[in-house]
Amino acid sequence: MKEIERRAFLKGVGWLVVTLGILPRLGVKAMGDEIPFAFLGDSLEKTPGLDAWLLLAQDGTVVAFTGKAELGQGIKTALAQIVADELTLPIGRIRIITADTALTPDEGYTVGSLSVHQSGTALRKAAATARAILIKLAAKRLKVPTSNLVLQEGMVIKKGEDGGLPYISLLEGGRFLARVNPDIPTQPFGAYRSVGQSVPREDLEDIVSGSKRYVHDIELPGMLYGAVVRPPGYGRRLLKLDEEGFGKECSNVRLVRNGSFLGVIAKDTCGAFQAAACLERYAIFSEPRKLPKEEAIEETLRTLKSKTSLVARRGRVEARELKAARMLEATFFKSYQAHASIAPSAAVALYENGRYRVWTHSQGVFPLRKDLAKVLRIKEEGLRLSHVEGPGCYGHNGADDVALDACLLARAVPGKPLKVLWSRSDEFAWEPFGTAMEVRLRACLDAGGRVSVWRSDVWTGSHATRPGIGKKDETSLIASHAIEQSLKREPVFDPGGGERNALPLYAFEALEIKKHLILEPPLRVSALRSLGAMANVFAIESFMDMLALEAQKDPVAFRIEHLKDERAVALILRLAKAVKWSHPGRKTGLGVGFSFARYKNAAAYVAVVVWVSVNEKTRQIRVQRVVAGVDPGLAINPGGVRNQAEGGIVQALSMALKERVRFEKDGIQSLDWQTYPILGIEESPKVRVFVWGEPQAPSVGVGEALMGPTTAALANAVFDATGVRPFRLPIGTHSNPFGL
Repeated sequence: MKEIERRAFLKGVGWLVVTLGILPRLGVKAMGDEIPFAFLGDSLEKTPGLDAWLLLAQDGTVVAFTGKAELGQGIKTALAQIVADELTLPIGRIRIITADTALTPDEGYTVGSLSVHQSGTALRKAAATARAILIKLAAKRLKVPTSNLVLQEGMVIKKGEDGGLPYISLLEGGRFLARVNPDIPTQPFGAYRSVGQSVPREDLEDIVSGSKRYVHDIELPGMLYGAVVRPPGYGRRLLKLDEEGFGKECSNVRLVRNGSFLGVIAKDTCGAFQAAACLERYAIFSEPRKLPKEEAIEETLRTLKSKTSLVARRGRVEARELKAARMLEATFFKSYQAHASIAPSAAVALYENGRYRVWTHSQGVFPLRKDLAKVLRIKEEGLRLSHVEGPGCYGHNGADDVALDACLLARAVPGKPLKVLWSRSDEFAWEPFGTAMEVRLRACLDAGGRVSVWRSDVWTGSHATRPGIGKKDETSLIASHAIEQSLKREPVFDPGGGERNALPLYAFEALEIKKHLILEPPLRVSALRSLGAMANVFAIESFMDMLALEAQKDPVAFRIEHLKDERAVALILRLAKAVKWSHPGRKTGLGVGFSFARYKNAAAYVAVVVWVSVNEKTRQIRVQRVVAGVDPGLAINPGGVRNQAEGGIVQALSMALKERVRFEKDGIQSLDWQTYPILGIEESPKVRVFVWGEPQAPSVGVGEALMGPTTAALANAVFDATGVRPFRLPIGTHSNPFGL
């Protein structure tokens, strides 16, 4: 199907393929979020054909294909910069096509701040391979050595001469069956013209002007609109439906029923929502699965069935504990939290001639296609999914689920495009939340005030219930469990989620890290921005401040004393100098906090300083200022790095201060912005981000890297201001103002 779709795509725009024919793909080695960082990535192994990555248009425009999705992180601009520099072209002559199962390589999920590392590396190598091919072809035509030729502004020219051969002229009438050479030399840093520059995002004008660019904005001829009615609580089945009564009251809509799956189809969105509200009154569901008390969830978490695994162990832990001069213990907790995307999820589907066309803001169109095929009981080739931007996801929200909703409803109206918009309450009630987590830490100090032993026990739900993971009869999609031919829920597992950043970067000689994966979580959970790193870094960096205080040392100096990573030390010292760091002294109501981490111990280095004020009477916390230093290796677009860091800081503050899923035994109670408040514009602090990259180091993502360090620096600042240590997130709830 892909080759047919690509040929139609090319024919429609008159583009010539750089190297024709998509070569066979190799097997998937690992989940996109869990590929070892030093590994090139599985992108080129799965899709080695050059034509799968680059096309050359007749007008000299280069079209680059990426399996990664534009989620608001500016990846289209960054990738265009990479391709432009390798082919010596202005960035305006690069067009990026993102995540489409008929057009682009399969790069799994857009997760883990890995897009630049994975897709950027693949496209850099693809462009470098194309450059070598163009030079070789030009050398043959001009009858000169390749060493005498260079690429310049879309031309291959002889060194020291004007004019040359346009790229497209070298390919006319030719076919090149070539693979991307993963070992080919790429342009040296000194040759970059776009990479390293703060190029404005190509979509910025549309976003600022409010242009229609999102999946919610799609309007197609003859479009219909759907809405889904779900039971008011987990685990409930449809017992009875008064179809006759509903039909009399809502005669102008179509009812779709499949087992316990209920939906309506109308001529407009308003009609669909009204009909769904009406249908709720005629449906009787079974009793819900009882949830534990929210107030007791921390204690409940440890009693739930779990699987314990050893994450890391080194040194003589028990022996060193016996010789320790002092020992500290602390327990930290993070509540269930929602993605809180500003707009609810949406999708558009068209069912025609036994095939489905789906427009979705999923983070993984290929894995989602796999699960949709399971549920719809068709071959994957019968589905084409195209990514269209959505409202921001920050992890696994409802985008995948609403795509299945749209397919199930579209099947009832063949030939008619159908759009499904979730309501705000749909999103808050049914999205997979970021799991609650508890982190128990114990550390020993020797006589010199250095950490001699470190122990960590992490209780966590899964951070990985995305589509494409389970067996042929398993999926996490909500509607798949409600339809008559239902599928099983995929078994709980958590590769690299709950233990993310549980292993400190600090050079402790003896340590032990254990993860306790909860096998039957009370709420639906999956990936939320930074996965387990937010809770783990919050705990580790809060505990490092406690240990520094116990050792009577400056918290910044204490961290440096335990680091052997030179880039980490350099970043910390640079930020400390920039903010004129001095030992905090607990001024009444005013405080400053510091934190550091390297995301996944393999990606961006981040150090953060937060200043807060705390009202003595109301205990209201106000973040006054945040300054962060980021080392992302080679910063493809420093302005984009700053934007990502600033967004991560603000979201981390919102989650740390306010965000908590509220629930009672019958179901989720936080269903709107009043019951699930987020940080307002008027509450946002002044933020400054320094980008101190290492040009010779690999480029790494930044978007998720700020979550943990910002949260921990905030907690340390609150302690500095009040003398009260926050141990639970969110910190700023009314019943628990400091997260005690």
